[in-house]
Amino acid sequence: MLTVRSLLALLALTSVIAAGCSNTTEGDAAKKPATADSAELNAGNYPTTPRPPLGDAGTEGQYVEARRMADFVVMPFDVDPALTAGGGISFFNGPFKGADAIGVIFDTFFPDTAARNYVTGFMTSRQHEGGRNPNLFSGVLRYQAAEDAAAAADVLGVEGGPDPARYPDNKAPDATPTSIPGHPESRGLTWSGTGTTVTAYTPHGPYLLVHQSYSTVGPNEAMDLVTRAIDKQLPMIDQFKPTPVDKLAELPLDPDGLLARTLEPRPDERGRLRFGLYGVHAFRAFSDDPAGDEKLLNDAGVDLIAISGADVYRARDAAGAGQIIDAWAKTRGEDGDWDAIDPVAGLPDSHCFKMENKPGSDDAYTYYSCLYTADRYAVDVIASQKAALSQKAAAQYLLLTAE
Repeated sequence: MLTVRSLLALLALTSVIAAGCSNTTEGDAAKKPATADSAELNAGNYPTTPRPPLGDAGTEGQYVEARRMADFVVMPFDVDPALTAGGGISFFNGPFKGADAIGVIFDTFFPDTAARNYVTGFMTSRQHEGGRNPNLFSGVLRYQAAEDAAAAADVLGVEGGPDPARYPDNKAPDATPTSIPGHPESRGLTWSGTGTTVTAYTPHGPYLLVHQSYSTVGPNEAMDLVTRAIDKQLPMIDQFKPTPVDKLAELPLDPDGLLARTLEPRPDERGRLRFGLYGVHAFRAFSDDPAGDEKLLNDAGVDLIAISGADVYRARDAAGAGQIIDAWAKTRGEDGDWDAIDPVAGLPDSHCFKMENKPGSDDAYTYYSCLYTADRYAVDVIASQKAALSQKAAAQYLLLTAE
């Protein structure tokens, strides 16, 4: 199957919710591997010189903060390890611009009063392989103050049920206020149709924890998942050190200079909020093998991940980066959807692949991917044309090794 790791470098979130230093350093140049031959690298029109320091976040501060907060958001597979499907395009994963995005994600009504003094938020969602339920949405919204989060929970606990506008003939099922076991502060709602949906809005300091699960398996499955998610989320969000609201604009966009050395997304995708820097825990929101990737990346000493026009993973050392690429190349090579192709000219140790989807049909398309290392950096590049893949891979290598 086309893995999420491959998609991150090419595809942005196809969702109706898409928006969009001072401490910054120029970043460290990677040592050029002995096997690489810069003279053979052809970057085409892609940049090969790192961008100037990116400076402070400015108006992007709330999204930088959301990506920071993501390292303290409970993921569905932390609650049930079987909930791993939907890490890429079909479900919502990542930061979101406005609090009312929750209504779109949950198919619920989200009154304007529940969005007052909203600061930022991050959502993850998963289901079982094959589209089976139950599923689980797990997110955290941050407000300016605890009273704002509490007020939002109170409103949503009454009005935050299914939105008739999102149902055929504007006929939504009736929602019933429901207590969440062990969490009297939560405002729960349940409703039924072909299955049971449980939604919970839980205020906790300046945060509003939002969870939803749908199940046709049994009457208690959805409630159990939501309850366990809240159990895990409460202590985890307490570990996060939020940036004061009036300091969000001063957050550095690129503290270590890694984004400046990473290819940018296509111009039409640069407003997508998922692009940016992540820790290993947060990166799992986009992984199709969260448990395996978490162990692999932690074992390799990864401390920073850039998700952008290419995906770059900063490992402890060159050996750690090689460990990542060896593992992912093996996985991709064993995946029946991918066929191995020649390495990139000038990067003889690169592992490159081709995937043809729906060949012979009107919807046919081809993806090319390439995995390689540049000193302590593991790199994953993808493109829709073979020539573009080689050029992007060459450019990303030159960006990381530029003096």
